[in-house]
Amino acid sequence: MLKIENLSFSYGKTQVFKDIDLQIDEGINILIGPNAAGKSTLVKSIFGLLSPKGHISWKGKNLQDLNLEDRMELMVYIPQEDIAGNSLTVFETVLLGRLSSLTFKVQDKDLDAVMNALKTLRIENLAKRRLGELSGGQKKLVSIAQSLVRSPEIILMDEPTNNLDIQRQLELFYVMSKISTEKKILFIIVMHDINLSLKFADNLIIMNSKGQIEKQGIPENIIDEEILEEVYNIKAKVYRIDEKTMVWPEKSIGYSIKG
Repeated sequence: MLKIENLSFSYGKTQVFKDIDLQIDEGINILIGPNAAGKSTLVKSIFGLLSPKGHISWKGKNLQDLNLEDRMELMVYIPQEDIAGNSLTVFETVLLGRLSSLTFKVQDKDLDAVMNALKTLRIENLAKRRLGELSGGQKKLVSIAQSLVRSPEIILMDEPTNNLDIQRQLELFYVMSKISTEKKILFIIVMHDINLSLKFADNLIIMNSKGQIEKQGIPENIIDEEILEEVYNIKAKVYRIDEKTMVWPEKSIGYSIKG
């Protein structure tokens, strides 16, 4: 379990989030909320790119006692930006994920780890392709493959579906769900698409504009019209379809176009 206690962070005098308390288990954990709620900052804080006040532990181990290199043995952070290095092949790019375990010579176990990751994501056919030849969706899968070869226990992702069409978004989430189940990995994913989040989240975490946790839990148990109005300042309808929840936004409160 990932445990976060009394976590706060500020950029100078600007408070981003304050007194965050969370307990997060393995599975697909999705973090939603309005712009500037502190979602990305929270994920960066968990990874160790920022130094918040408070306490973060994983399976009882204080992560803040670890340096960034040691944290990278436990977790991987995949930012919004596409993976760099257009001239590298997919195989070479994924192999870079083994750097922490490489000496001066690539060993068979490293090559095997790369191929296993590519096969898990069903992109072994791309192994010899260069990154510059790939679509955005394919690059995201390469990023995940590069993460898997490190055998992480936690994967942190910031808006992974940006610039992907709906087919690629669905494929990406089905892959992540499969990986989470089979490899017992804890995912924390920052998202803006509420309906996609409702479809795939095992655990939904809602942050408000004050940088606080509004609610956390099983999506269908916590999403309703009242919380959407409170957090997003919108009027919306919430429907239950085939045991899943769907949000139909109607209007922004206090905004109108005068003609």
